Amino acid sequence: MFRKTTKLYKGKKVKRNLAPTISILIISVVVATTGTIYWDGVQAKQRDEYNALDAELIQNEIPKNNKKETEQEDNTANKSSSEQAQGNGKHNVKEENKNTYTVDVPESERVKSDYFDDAIFVGDSITQGIQLYDIMPNAKVIANKGINLDTIYDENKIRVEEGYTSVMKAIEQQQPKKIYVMFGANGVGWFTKEHFEEAYANFVDEVKKIHPDSIIYLQSILPITQTYSENNDNGLSNEKLDEYNQIIRKIAEEKQVYYLDVASAIKDENGALPEEASKDGMHFGVEYYIKWFDYLKTHTVDA
Repeated sequence: MFRKTTKLYKGKKVKRNLAPTISILIISVVVATTGTIYWDGVQAKQRDEYNALDAELIQNEIPKNNKKETEQEDNTANKSSSEQAQGNGKHNVKEENKNTYTVDVPESERVKSDYFDDAIFVGDSITQGIQLYDIMPNAKVIANKGINLDTIYDENKIRVEEGYTSVMKAIEQQQPKKIYVMFGANGVGWFTKEHFEEAYANFVDEVKKIHPDSIIYLQSILPITQTYSENNDNGLSNEKLDEYNQIIRKIAEEKQVYYLDVASAIKDENGALPEEASKDGMHFGVEYYIKWFDYLKTHTVDA
């Protein structure tokens, strides 16, 4: 009888001890869920505000675009018959772009989001954020965490319907009119300048072979926070990123593709990613993706 009572008592004691633990677990789950819902709400609100602003800006630009189209029609109508005969009566956009080519894309009239309907974005985890944050859902993103110019041929990098494939094969499967590239956050820390330039140039050559008619934009590597720049152990610094961005620009000029200084839209007065923008010193949230795409939308070339 005594033993049974002792066991019963022990059982009640165990239950009493479990109660606080269960309560703590429930509270933790509720707090985590509430925090996630709140953060998702903040991100969604920022996206909605961006889309509303985008729509407003485009609406205001409609008269400008109509005027531009009218001027283009007038210029075409005024062409001499000999010029039209030479071009077989067609406006050779590619030839004009070639003749007026400049490696640095100048500021242009803002385009709508549908400009990216036929675009692909290639890169690492920073580019992957375009997809994760649903910034431009109409664009195709070919990116993953940790990708660098030495791993773009690895077969296990990009998720597709059939499983996984390489960056290069994923690019080959698309039919883009614009290709946006951003490599460098991974690799610059240990790549020599010579290796980086050779690998990047080879990549551009391969892409041009696969999609010879596509517009190729090489985007600058984005800055990191000053704190991270001064205290990491992987060889990254904003000064080094600036040096490697000059290599990217050089490649763009040599290969006759376009260079976009996206970093200029992100940098603070010290040439770094603002401290409040990132928890890890490199990755950032919706607000800075919006800054990125605001730059892209006002720096385009004609297809």
